[in-house]
Amino acid sequence: MPGLGTIPVDVAYGGMMYVIVSAIELGSKLKRSEARSLVEVGERIKLAAAEQLPSVHPENSSIHTINQTLFAGP
Repeated sequence: MPGLGTIPVDVAYGGMMYVIVSAIELGSKLKRSEARSLVEVGERIKLAAAEQLPSVHPENSSIHTINQTLFAGP
């Protein structure tokens, strides 16, 4: 991914498909002051993950794309 390099992620389903990324891996402390950049980075990660990690719900094929980025952290 341009500007971020290769980052490890997980994909999970919880009503929508999520790409989960460690905030620490990105150098984020999940502070309010980072909100704007997290939204921008989250969109980039979501789009890259949707392209690189095709994800289809095993019982409902109409659920077939990653919708959200979740930043995991302390």
